[in-house]
Amino acid sequence: VREIGAEVDAAKGQVTVKIEPRTVPAWLRPGQTLSVNIVTAKASPRLVVPLASVTTAGGFSTVLLVENGVVRKRTVVVEAAGSDGVPVSSGLTASDNVVTNPGAASVGQKVTPKMGAAR
Repeated sequence: VREIGAEVDAAKGQVTVKIEPRTVPAWLRPGQTLSVNIVTAKASPRLVVPLASVTTAGGFSTVLLVENGVVRKRTVVVEAAGSDGVPVSSGLTASDNVVTNPGAASVGQKVTPKMGAAR
């Protein structure tokens, strides 16, 4: 990115950005207008849990999980929910057994995990 415009066209939701490509394609002409996607960070694998699994109160998010056959509560850091669930950025590992229906479980309850498909 070489230059970012000083104003946003509110009606179109656009801002002028001047970019300088690392390599110039033969078809590119000076002053040509293009639509581009700018990747600011590469996507990384993330853990996603069902929306129903996350409880948020007092600014903290928690999930119930099963450890050694007992339901435990764990604080997690979550991102904005998407159509596939709630991304968890810290507090869980891929091997944790998250309770997907926390209304049916309570902390300290002894249970046998029913394994589902991990995402």
